[in-house]
Amino acid sequence: MPTITITVSPIDRGWSMGDPLELEVDTTNRMDFLFKLIAKQKKIPKSRFVLKFPPSIELRWDKGLVGNKAPWSIRRCGIYQGLNIIIEPSFPLAWLWEPIQYYEDSYMDECVEVIKGNPDEQLSLQEIALSTFKPPPLFMTLRCFLRKYPEIFQMEINQNNNSGAGLVIVRLNKPIENHTFTPTHTMSSSRPSTSTSRASSRPSSRPSSRSGIISPPHSDHDDNNSGIVAKPPNPPVLRKNLTGTTHIVGVI
Repeated sequence: MPTITITVSPIDRGWSMGDPLELEVDTTNRMDFLFKLIAKQKKIPKSRFVLKFPPSIELRWDKGLVGNKAPWSIRRCGIYQGLNIIIEPSFPLAWLWEPIQYYEDSYMDECVEVIKGNPDEQLSLQEIALSTFKPPPLFMTLRCFLRKYPEIFQMEINQNNNSGAGLVIVRLNKPIENHTFTPTHTMSSSRPSTSTSRASSRPSSRPSSRSGIISPPHSDHDDNNSGIVAKPPNPPVLRKNLTGTTHIVGVI
């Protein structure tokens, strides 16, 4: 069976949506097969794109009728070797030909090239907007888009231009060189630990593992650590009056 190679180029309102798709098809295949093949390759609904090719043919899925040409063969519809078929969304942004990250990366590269093309390697936000084309799937503003990449773009606001919002200047961040840090002071390992010395100087209130008696702070223990030794009572204070009688005043 004769096969041909055709190119399918995605266009949305004059904007190229991505790289063209090359397909090898059999000339005896039906037109509805071509619709199903493109929908499977790019994972887009068949009812949301239109095929256009010379001289002035425009085909839609139309619930599988394909303009009453569904049973027609590809060769009968006028598709030949090397033909470039234009595929357009049924309405703006009905689908994306590439992942959204593809459009972000391509637009970021375009902004970098525009800034590098300036002798000062800096441009205002307005100059970048006029020198580049932001893909329609990116609904955010240029300022918000550049803020997504702080490692690449550096923005500063100049308030000396007599405008309330200020002039936003965009530069490229330069790579930081690797520097080896050499310490000039080292801590002495012979310095005693204050936490250890403080902990050792505090009285222990934990029970003894041998006697099971809790020792109060500053109490005296015997040598066998068997219990608390009571202090003897202080002797009474004796005081004589003028008559020579001795009275007990108190206990110290």
